[in-house]
Amino acid sequence: MVMRKRGLSHLEVIFSFIIFMGAVGTALFFFDPASSYRLGEPSYKYIVKTIEDNLTTNVTIFGVESDSNNANSIIVNMKLKEGNDKKLGVKITKSLDDPSSINYHIDDFNLGKITWKSQDKFVYVLVSDDFDLIDNSLSGSIKDAKIISVLAKKVKSEKRANGLKANYENNYFALRKFFGIGENVNFDFGIDFSSNRQDIESTGRVPSERVNIISTTKRAEILNNEGKFEFATLNVKVW
Repeated sequence: MVMRKRGLSHLEVIFSFIIFMGAVGTALFFFDPASSYRLGEPSYKYIVKTIEDNLTTNVTIFGVESDSNNANSIIVNMKLKEGNDKKLGVKITKSLDDPSSINYHIDDFNLGKITWKSQDKFVYVLVSDDFDLIDNSLSGSIKDAKIISVLAKKVKSEKRANGLKANYENNYFALRKFFGIGENVNFDFGIDFSSNRQDIESTGRVPSERVNIISTTKRAEILNNEGKFEFATLNVKVW
């Protein structure tokens, strides 16, 4: 009986050690100690995600088979306007690589009923808050167009990046507070375009030589100011 009790005692010690190591592993996974921030400060991953979310916009792309002899109409079932603040813009183009836009008319803002006329038998109708909502008058007979495909995706936005850059340079401390970042943590960001477009770089904050800088670089799909999609490199630094 004595030997059996000793065996159980050793097992209890082993199980206690395993439980302890599991708890330590969980803490290391969730609290990201590599960021080396004080208790209560957001983690490096949180800051990067917050910046990425701020740069992200939703785009819905409708592939539409149209009638080149008549004005065309579709219903996208998206509320395009709500008051003066909330609205979704529209862009109609014959190619996603073509920056030009076809004029359109909004017949119903609540249903998203859109009418346009072009000589193209297939067009793309893009809906996003990144676009302007421009309503042009159209005349002539109208025929219902056929929606062939629908694609909804999240992309980074050059328009939002420029807006964040302006807030960063003009209202940095308010922006940092809005993001929930404490006074002892700083950040900057940039977007490097693969094309000959001008890169976006936040300026005004320079880390000292003695601080630990944590940085990340990733490829991201960008909706640029011309309404075209391209890939660029997103850089974020936190110190």
